Amino acid sequence: MILRGQCILLAACVLLFVTVAASALSQNSRVDADEFTAELISLALDPNFGPAQNRVVKWTGSLRYGIHGKHVDGIARVLIEDQMHTLRELTGLDIAEAEPASTSENFSIFFMIASERNALRSDKSISSTTTFNEWDLKQQPCAYEISTDHSSIQQATVYIKAEAITPITLNCIQEYLSRAMGIVNRPSLSDSVFALEHPRWMMTEKDKLFLRVLYSPKLQAGVDVEQARRTIKSIYDETAQ
Repeated sequence: MILRGQCILLAACVLLFVTVAASALSQNSRVDADEFTAELISLALDPNFGPAQNRVVKWTGSLRYGIHGKHVDGIARVLIEDQMHTLRELTGLDIAEAEPASTSENFSIFFMIASERNALRSDKSISSTTTFNEWDLKQQPCAYEISTDHSSIQQATVYIKAEAITPITLNCIQEYLSRAMGIVNRPSLSDSVFALEHPRWMMTEKDKLFLRVLYSPKLQAGVDVEQARRTIKSIYDETAQ
């Protein structure tokens, strides 16, 4: 119990530090409506989103997440739960942890060390995917994949290596859980956890606004680029008032 309490206290300190740091980094980072709109379209209307390519794709129903791995207690669990709480607030979605062994789980988070990843290879439904193999066999600390229909995300999986809790682990939790909401990363982006080159370690205020606008009820899942452009700009202009 004492160890658990210490882990929670340490995680709270980490969260306080990164929140203050993110706030400082995000000051005066507001861009004009056209620039913001272009950035969100490049992040959220991706040509590689399967059937939903070049259309707004996002979660439209309840999200039930499961955390898998023997080393997820303590700091890691607190950080993951805090990020899911943040995503719930930003998106307005019904997000909660699935009951153990529940069939309702549609957002799986694998937080595992090497021996657990080796054991996971026996599950062909997971180990046969390109994403799992790239994460498992290459020097990637984290990876994710989503499956979609023509307008909504049906399933998401996030993989995070658990050999040690480091700043990279925190970045993986913040970035990849957020990307599984329907966001990719882009090389041209700046001041963002979603930037492909020189990304922030944690979500900035602009990143949070990306998710708020993407999940605004006014921006419907499945709309094309031109419809999305008009709606995103309108929503962003309203937030500036």
